[in-house]
Amino acid sequence: MRWLGGDQEGNIEDRRGLGPVGVGGLGAGGVVLALIGYFVFGISPSTTMDAVNGVQAQQGYDQQDGFRGQPKDQAGQFVDVISTNVDEVWRGLFRQNGQTYTQPAAIVLYDQSTGTGCGLGQGAMGPFYCPADQKVYIDLNFYETLKTRLGAPGDFAQAYVIAHEVGHAAQHRSGDPQMALRQLIVPVASLGSSLAPWLIIAGVIFKVMGLAVAGLVFFAAAVVFTFVTLPVEFGASRRALAYVEPLGLNGERADGARSVLRAAGWTYVAAALTALLTFLYYLWLVFGSRR
Repeated sequence: MRWLGGDQEGNIEDRRGLGPVGVGGLGAGGVVLALIGYFVFGISPSTTMDAVNGVQAQQGYDQQDGFRGQPKDQAGQFVDVISTNVDEVWRGLFRQNGQTYTQPAAIVLYDQSTGTGCGLGQGAMGPFYCPADQKVYIDLNFYETLKTRLGAPGDFAQAYVIAHEVGHAAQHRSGDPQMALRQLIVPVASLGSSLAPWLIIAGVIFKVMGLAVAGLVFFAAAVVFTFVTLPVEFGASRRALAYVEPLGLNGERADGARSVLRAAGWTYVAAALTALLTFLYYLWLVFGSRR
């Protein structure tokens, strides 16, 4: 794949070598303490939350800004060239539909972990787009995962990953209804996935049915989120593959990119099914075990 010498917009924020500093916010643990304190011991939630916030006030949360502009190393330049080219493709498609395309706020390169508008980003999560700050986040170590675990080495597979995440940005900017629905339930789903198990377990242990049912409702929102995610992810995958195929994708390279597509798709399907089975287990734990 020929990319050296390609156009570079320099829409890169390089945080490699930097990391998130501190943590902040009440967190799910503090909320759980407040709810247990109220339902079990009759303590006002504000009292518990004030106590937790008092401890966390000394910690704070910050993220050091990375270098903005054209990267100096080849791996970073590759991301810059491909993302610039993808932006040009989307700009033309938007123009055809009478719309104006706005590129992501930045393509953030990082290693291991970094602060984002969507919380702490970690390399184990893989590349992702954060609608809250409209940035794409890529840990370049993920490319090694493509090669060793997913059997997708080479530039084409890497270009596909970049195109996929920029595709999410395009979905977000174009007002894609499925993307909009997913973003609408993100806060409840995020709270549900982290808080619900604690509420359910606390409700069962302390025999507080209201607490357990609240946990089930929160977790149900998380399950709905995983199923709403499926068409969003498959849509971005189709757009990314449509972008890389005209670049001369064939043979082993084509198989590699498609293996990424299949692996990503099955990962989201597996996550949705796992969430559903977990919800059914919690449902049995709350109601079935009482018989």
